[in-house]
Amino acid sequence: MSESKHHKKGHRSHDPEIDFLENEIDNILPYSRLKYDEPEFWENKYSKDTSYFEWGVPWSKIRPIVFEYVVDTDLALDVGCGTSNLAVDLINDGFKNVICLDVSENCINAMKKRNESIQNINWVCGNCLNLTSNKKIDVIFDKGTMDSILCGNSKNGKKELFEISQIMKIGGYFFLISSGVPSSRKFLFSDPGIGLSLVGERVIEIGELKKNTFYVYIAKKIA
Repeated sequence: MSESKHHKKGHRSHDPEIDFLENEIDNILPYSRLKYDEPEFWENKYSKDTSYFEWGVPWSKIRPIVFEYVVDTDLALDVGCGTSNLAVDLINDGFKNVICLDVSENCINAMKKRNESIQNINWVCGNCLNLTSNKKIDVIFDKGTMDSILCGNSKNGKKELFEISQIMKIGGYFFLISSGVPSSRKFLFSDPGIGLSLVGERVIEIGELKKNTFYVYIAKKIA
């Protein structure tokens, strides 16, 4: 297995939570602990290929879960949007405005051009570890971005949640769609200082033989 500059298999941080998470990530992402957390990886990737790609779970599978919780659909954010069609799906399903954020400028430029005929989608190049917003956001989605971040510094998982919480409206919802099993994700929400309360989780199995399992963690902004 490749070893990243941030982590070597077998290394221990002396923090039990981080050690446990490192082991879980080794199991989830056995082939690519190398660069998924680095902006340069994505900028290089999208300099070569900006074709459509829907990571993991399509909107049709997430939709029933989202509308189980969400009422306010004025403003949504897709963190680490990539070349997903999620923003278009959200607009078509009644969301009034969607912000799409990605760390790759190549990605954002391509998606902006591809969807220039669709109104009320704002394409922004930025990092989810340093978020700002002029308006509080009702609903935030993360499809696989947390998994990528955790390929590097494990502490950045809680950092992302803190940043997300700062720009959310009280009573808003955050949907984390991840390959990470509950034991490797739920504790990220345990810090009361983050201001997000985990209110639900779902399992989605994809494929005819249901070989691919994804988890949806639902958190509510409470403070």
